[in-house]
Amino acid sequence: LFDLGSNYKLMPFKGQYLQLKDNFKYKVSSNIYPVPDLNIPFLGVHFTPGNSGIYIGPTATLALGRENYKGIDSLEPYSLIENINILVKQYLSGKNGFRRYFHEQAFQTFRPFFIKAAKELIPSVRAENLEYSSKSGIRAQLIDLKNLKLVDDFISLETKNSIHVLNAISPAFTSGFELADLIINKSRLV
Repeated sequence: LFDLGSNYKLMPFKGQYLQLKDNFKYKVSSNIYPVPDLNIPFLGVHFTPGNSGIYIGPTATLALGRENYKGIDSLEPYSLIENINILVKQYLSGKNGFRRYFHEQAFQTFRPFFIKAAKELIPSVRAENLEYSSKSGIRAQLIDLKNLKLVDDFISLETKNSIHVLNAISPAFTSGFELADLIINKSRLV
């Protein structure tokens, strides 16, 4: 509506989780994260204690639709084909670390790859210690169509009378004072 951002597209990525069963012999009392690859905007599978157990995940695989939380629910065939086409072009271009994402994270929706990623953080985890979790989420990931790149930071686009913050995916970031200050300063309200 504002004629901005035409070289960007939102693409849905699904995050699925496993959960540690009570039979796991060690207590996980804090978050355990992999070392992030700064070329990829996904953190990777990690361990997160929650109220109802220890969650492992999320995966970061292309969702079949914007509301595709489970199975083939909310399938969007035309959008899916377009998204796959964009990702294939990005893979073939070999730019911006996308091949590494694809080889390391794209298949984690399949249990053996998911468990392998969990074992890289806690080697004693076994398949019998894990169960599927009903927890899942969809991340709207911004793609730069011009440069065939997953956008790994927020982008601020402006018109004379508006400011548009794109790709602000982190709840902690979107509620941060620094972002609020940036928007206030750009708005020239103060």
